Amino acid sequence: MHARITTHHLRVLSMILFFGFLFAATACNGNPGPNPDGGKVVILPDPIGPDEPRQSGPYTVGDRVIYTRAEIEAGSTVHITASGLVDFGGAFLGTGQVIKDAEGDDWQAPDDYPAPDLKKNSLICKVGNLYYQGGVDTYFTPMETGELILRPNDADLTDNSRSWEVMVEWTPPED
Repeated sequence: MHARITTHHLRVLSMILFFGFLFAATACNGNPGPNPDGGKVVILPDPIGPDEPRQSGPYTVGDRVIYTRAEIEAGSTVHITASGLVDFGGAFLGTGQVIKDAEGDDWQAPDDYPAPDLKKNSLICKVGNLYYQGGVDTYFTPMETGELILRPNDADLTDNSRSWEVMVEWTPPED
């Protein structure tokens, strides 16, 4: 018994190869793909000029710590924008719900929170070993180089629901 390749077989094979290549090209697009911690790492085409802003996101922040994989240099200008609401849990029989945008409360967090010097129930951003105040539309300049980490300033993330959608843009420091 001899295997016989017909014109039909060749067409099917070429379609499989074409669509497989097309899928791989559009799925990757030169990007490492989704961040399992809630967002996408966006890699801009090279070369990026020294004054060109970099972007990353959107990240879904609410009930966990988000490791963005975005390496931020000390002295960069970081711009955070966030939309949406986080429900911080703790309601009893439907009353006393704490639902906040990324600005959080108007007062400092308690000592058992990750960043007690920053606003309670707000978005906080960590670069290196230091936390910075996030918000709906916030800028900061990190003093250390490191990965940008996003999270709510909350002692217990497990009872949170809903989320903020966070975008990050940063411009490296001038030489």
